[in-house]
Amino acid sequence: MAQADASRLHPGCYGEVTVAELIRQFAHWRKFSERTPISITNHGHITHILMGIEAFSSIASPDHVPDCTASQNDPAHRPMSELIDWLPLGVLVCDEAMVVQQANRVLFSMTLATSSTVIGQSLWVSFPALVGTLFQTYIQHALSSGEPCTADLPSPFREGNWIHLAAFPLGSGVCVVLRDITEEVRHHRLADVKEAIFHAMTVHGGVGYMRLSARGAIERIDEPLCKLVGLPPKRLLHAQALDLVPVHARVAFREHLEHVLTGHGAVQFVTELMSNEGRIVRVNCAMAELRGVYGGEGCVVLLTPAIADS
Repeated sequence: MAQADASRLHPGCYGEVTVAELIRQFAHWRKFSERTPISITNHGHITHILMGIEAFSSIASPDHVPDCTASQNDPAHRPMSELIDWLPLGVLVCDEAMVVQQANRVLFSMTLATSSTVIGQSLWVSFPALVGTLFQTYIQHALSSGEPCTADLPSPFREGNWIHLAAFPLGSGVCVVLRDITEEVRHHRLADVKEAIFHAMTVHGGVGYMRLSARGAIERIDEPLCKLVGLPPKRLLHAQALDLVPVHARVAFREHLEHVLTGHGAVQFVTELMSNEGRIVRVNCAMAELRGVYGGEGCVVLLTPAIADS
């Protein structure tokens, strides 16, 4: 069995091994982890910690409350301290008197605080913005009742942001975990607004709506537009929007569609649609690109009957 590569050990007696190495030499690394914890890396990032059951039991013990000063100076506490600091969440640990014993760098970033103003200080002195808020209520409830608490709350540290709070007893103190959920909240709120607008257009009856894919296929269509062309939604979904346009108007419609789908901006123009009965309907058309996280995902098309020139 191959021996451990000494060059891969951290100064704090922390072993480090890639996922591939762990799979190839699992028996060796399992035995090695009984003496010291091992960081398991994937593409250069630490994703897991492998340790013996005795070491884990000492960390998970109800009487064990991490002490920040000890974790910085005592090698026996260093693995837990480093593990907390690598978590992509804001974490702080308080004792029974609500004095902050440990906090990680993500929490400092979220709260605009520093280690020197937090560690060893009362939680309420370090973060006066929490006093009198639901954050204080949930944290104190977790400490006094031993019951874990979770809630989604407006951030008291950054205006307009939202935080998911988890507070649970840890030893005789309490552990607080914060996660920024601003993007999730904004996404759901915007989704509600879009659905409301779509519903209002359907009730209005005079606005046709299509959502097209990046290939120009109809992914969503409203009832007013279906009535305008005389076809049910199931006949129109996944069809090419260009097929609704008379042949003589297709070149112009295609040029406008490509202009929008290639990211050159929204357009407004007058075009024509063919109904199922053979009628030609003149409409005002507006197109705007639908952009997602990874770029363009199609476009939105709004249509209203064109008013004939007097």
